[in-house]
Amino acid sequence: MSSPIPVTLVGATGLTGKSTLLSLFSSSIPFSITTFARRSIPLTTPTNPQIKWEQKERPDLFSVVNEKVGEKMGVFVSCLGTTIAQAGGMEKQKKIDLDLNRDLAKKAKEDGVSTYILVSSTGSDSSSWFHYTKMKGQLEDAVKEIGFDHCIILRPALLLGDR
Repeated sequence: MSSPIPVTLVGATGLTGKSTLLSLFSSSIPFSITTFARRSIPLTTPTNPQIKWEQKERPDLFSVVNEKVGEKMGVFVSCLGTTIAQAGGMEKQKKIDLDLNRDLAKKAKEDGVSTYILVSSTGSDSSSWFHYTKMKGQLEDAVKEIGFDHCIILRPALLLGDR
């Protein structure tokens, strides 16, 4: 049996984060998964004995930046994001969607992560006139500049599902 691939996942309670976690759980590849979330993740532990999962609940995700987020190196996945309504305004949304994501990516690089996966959005463009697509484009630009060995940016269209 091969060594499990260490994966750090932030934003695991959201729509894309839950889907990502479930996909990892159903994989035949062995993973060691650490999730950071603002609230408990209502999922059961995977039945595959090759999958190890450690859930770290943080009421303030900004505290994660001070931890070793990529301590075992490997893969860092960010599904972290919020809405203007949930955040309480555009500036507060920007603190999470742009600032926190960028800071976590920098920390992951410092901790030795070689592969970074970012769930962004269709239409992301740092020169956009629209707040959301501009913010997502700025994040993509910042993450690319960090210099990961492998940087994967996913741009899903409209997200449908239970929230």
